[in-house]
Amino acid sequence: MNWNGHHIQMASASKHVVVAGAGILGASIAWHLAEKGVAVTVIDSGQPGATAGSFGWINPWFGKRPQHYHRLNQLGVEAWQELAPRLKIPITWSGCLAWEQDPTTLARESAAWHAAIQWSNGLEPIDRDALSRAEPLVVFADDARGVHSAADGWVDAAAATRALLTGSLSNGGEIRTPCIYQSPKIEQGRLVAVNTSDGEIPASHLVVACGASPDAYESALGFAVPQAPTAGVVATTNAMQPLISNLLVSEGVHVYQTREGKLVMGAAAPLAAHAQTPPSPAECEREAMRIKDVVACFLPAATDAAIESFSVAWRPIPADGLPAAGARPGISEIYTALTHSGVTLAIVLGRLIAQEIADATPAAMLEPYRPERFRRATQH
Repeated sequence: MNWNGHHIQMASASKHVVVAGAGILGASIAWHLAEKGVAVTVIDSGQPGATAGSFGWINPWFGKRPQHYHRLNQLGVEAWQELAPRLKIPITWSGCLAWEQDPTTLARESAAWHAAIQWSNGLEPIDRDALSRAEPLVVFADDARGVHSAADGWVDAAAATRALLTGSLSNGGEIRTPCIYQSPKIEQGRLVAVNTSDGEIPASHLVVACGASPDAYESALGFAVPQAPTAGVVATTNAMQPLISNLLVSEGVHVYQTREGKLVMGAAAPLAAHAQTPPSPAECEREAMRIKDVVACFLPAATDAAIESFSVAWRPIPADGLPAAGARPGISEIYTALTHSGVTLAIVLGRLIAQEIADATPAAMLEPYRPERFRRATQH
């Protein structure tokens, strides 16, 4: 959807928040603020970000450590379950099967699975026979073992983002694109405006949710938030007969099948070698083919699938792997939000951040994720 030209009269409110970034996290923050009656302006460069190429996995457990982060992701799933029906966002709650059959990998993953099982409801170990009953067309090794999660699902992240932005507009918000965030304008220790490519926008608050843009966060906070962004390729095939019912995770890849029969596939370990330079289209195509070949090893019926499209998403990941959400020390009107697992966490983070800004009520769940931890690290 093209948001150019939207200049909607904003809700009457004592606060005017500029949200820099119209990906799924920025859209959720804007929606939750507008829902509280706060005047919101979303600005965005108009260039595709991580949301546009997202796999869309809503995942409360896989790779979610330590325990407080695991819990935050569980709350993320619950937040989707509450909000998606209200905004008519389709989510397929398929469940997830994750397994390994290489003994070395299985031994390593089993420890992580054991911890996740202790922390989760609806996550249980599963043996080879149960794996085969759940997915009859998948080939499992005799000693394959894994886990089943009933809570996982997937969503079209771009469509969900449009729904959130539409809801923000309906509540009196404004969206400007292309409009590039540049810096906060601070006078006498307080935010008075946001400098953008369209000029100054008067604002009482600023939220920077620009994804893999380190300079944007440094300009907002006054110190760097180190990132370790990676390029993740997602490939989509032609429509096929029904092959799988769960979202599957194994051999370093993940895959689900859409209602239309298309396989959507991604890699658990993205193109980390390209942390500074985006991969070329040829590299992305090779990665898409590699992912499909791995899937075909355990799902032979996918061997003849044709890749119809592939995309690359620049995944914004704070250097320690955990979210960064909080205000600038000394200037609470300037706020930043950065996370991987943006799809899983978008709704719950939007809700908690809106609570802190609109209600001036600290969210205890966000205490482990304050960006100031990075400033403290550089001072030692």
